[in-house]
Amino acid sequence: MNHEDVIAILLGSVPGHPDDPEARTRDRRAAEEHVARCSDCWAVLAVAHDLAFGEPPADAGRMGALYGCDAVQDRLYLLTGLTAADIRSREPEIARHLGWCLSCRERLVELIAVERAAARGDLEPLLAPMPRWRETATRLGAKVREVVGQATVQIGRAAAVFTEVPEGFLVGAVPVPAGAFRGPDATSSTGSTPGLGQEVQFALADSGLWVELRLEPQSDELVAIALRVSGSETTDVSVQLRAVEAERAELVARYTVRGTAPVLVKGVRPGRYVLELHERERTLRFKLRFDVELAA
Repeated sequence: MNHEDVIAILLGSVPGHPDDPEARTRDRRAAEEHVARCSDCWAVLAVAHDLAFGEPPADAGRMGALYGCDAVQDRLYLLTGLTAADIRSREPEIARHLGWCLSCRERLVELIAVERAAARGDLEPLLAPMPRWRETATRLGAKVREVVGQATVQIGRAAAVFTEVPEGFLVGAVPVPAGAFRGPDATSSTGSTPGLGQEVQFALADSGLWVELRLEPQSDELVAIALRVSGSETTDVSVQLRAVEAERAELVARYTVRGTAPVLVKGVRPGRYVLELHERERTLRFKLRFDVELAA
């Protein structure tokens, strides 16, 4: 029996077993036993009582002390790296509390899951600063959001890397903290390009979508760009790559990204480019400018 079932049974918002009084009695008893071990469900019931009758339930002030969750929850972060045996030996009072309290037990499980996700780097994209965007308009009046700053790709001997990215981009799993930048030693004396990395990720403004760009060298003068969109399994995103020459943007490639399946733009030569992304369902348009250069 989960929290939602318990609340529904005790508030009488589910029909239960209309032809089986004994089953209804068993369900209600189980729900009451759950609340005796769950301060979260008690809090919901207390709010419902206050809304229904204009006052909190009797002895509401004593319930917090009876559950004793506040003091335990303040110390749960200390347990995330401990085994069950360590918790029993180092924090015996908390261990006893966790033995019966469903609310605190669930919070500890959530904390452990977050700690493990952070250790794997899964939370980096969520914690990264957002790129800055400016709103422009096409000749037909459509609104386009363009990322502030630009990226630079260098193609070296059997390698291709980003050497410059806008603020808020993730290079691998590391967010760029402030401003587009280029390292002073981007190119080594041997002609190879250490750069920042071969992969970047960035959020498409407030759309909830993320774009991942990964460089795949094809030769000393060509690079392929693998593009993936995440954040929605069903969203179709139209991708256009345009080469900019003499302030004119000529279409080089056009693709449709469906779900998280990547597309691969091959044969990208040195030059200036604009990457355009159009999320069709909500009519959202985005632009990223980038240069492709040969390593010295």
